[in-house]
Amino acid sequence: MSSLGEAYRRLRGLLLDRPHNFSWVDSMLAACGRPVSRSQVLWLCEQGIRALLSLTESPLPKEWLESTDLVYMHVPMKDHEPPSVEDIEKCVEFIRSNISAGRPTVVHCAAGLGRTGTVIAAYFVASEKIYPNEAIEKIRKLRPGSVEPLQEASVYAFAEKVFNEL
Repeated sequence: MSSLGEAYRRLRGLLLDRPHNFSWVDSMLAACGRPVSRSQVLWLCEQGIRALLSLTESPLPKEWLESTDLVYMHVPMKDHEPPSVEDIEKCVEFIRSNISAGRPTVVHCAAGLGRTGTVIAAYFVASEKIYPNEAIEKIRKLRPGSVEPLQEASVYAFAEKVFNEL
């Protein structure tokens, strides 16, 4: 993540209680940029979020999660790089299990686009059994700028594994 982008998100976090680029993808799944304060984590809880998947290289501070009922998972992924199929599998399983348990889930990376979009596109492949190009197109319509071109290959590799297991 660029230092300028990080500075912008931190400054914005001082002014707003909501994480950068938050939106619902469907009724149980949301996406956003990295929360930069405890108040932003609490805002997510107020929106009904009960599970949080963090894809940034460093986890959220533990004290931000204290006294919340959030189920939290951190899968560190390097910014601007394609995630491994194994990491995508962990993420998709986390999303699936929490949604199946009735826990609305949010996925975040730094800006809420590249890594977040890649994981959500992979979730669409697994949950809706759609082709990777359709999943990437779907997340880009919902969240313009999602899935960096270099990260598309990860969605295709994950889809190949999913479809081979059918």
